[in-house]
Amino acid sequence: MTIGGTHSTEGGDVAAVDAAMVRRAQHGDRAAFAELVRAHHARLVSAMRALVRDADAAEDVSQDALIEAYRKLPTLQRPESFIAWLFAIARHKALNHLRTAKREVLAPVVEPPADDPPDDCPALREKLDRLPERDREILAARYLQDLSYAEIAGALGLTVNTVRVRCCRARQALRELLSGSDSVVEVEART
Repeated sequence: MTIGGTHSTEGGDVAAVDAAMVRRAQHGDRAAFAELVRAHHARLVSAMRALVRDADAAEDVSQDALIEAYRKLPTLQRPESFIAWLFAIARHKALNHLRTAKREVLAPVVEPPADDPPDDCPALREKLDRLPERDREILAARYLQDLSYAEIAGALGLTVNTVRVRCCRARQALRELLSGSDSVVEVEART
């Protein structure tokens, strides 16, 4: 099953299942929101870990985002866009965390929980940590959160084409890092 996209599952479209759960939660069904949290928590933490580069901070940012999402759930007008909306909240929390910290923290990679997506290959994590924040953010949204280009565009306030280009450039930068020629990504302010 793919979380956050529009891929099919046994029960139908994930976005449709999320939308039904969101509607139930908007009408006071706490168990429905708990199910949304169970479905998306691990990927959300993983995506935030790519942004804040600290496992504990990623968990805190994710928890704060889930609390805010619960409080603001009645204002969500498009329940089918829940995961993109949640990612936008979490992204905002992560950026605030980084601004507040005023430093980048490189924490040691910890063993992920059993239900965590398998993205914690230490070598890959180290290379991701070396990417500029903008590249990590795009890759985390696309591959750790499994958001579509349109969902990422909505969450980041960009056009779909801009998201595609940034994603392509971020993949190329990661490829270069993995192959050992990392001089291109040393510059944070790439356009």
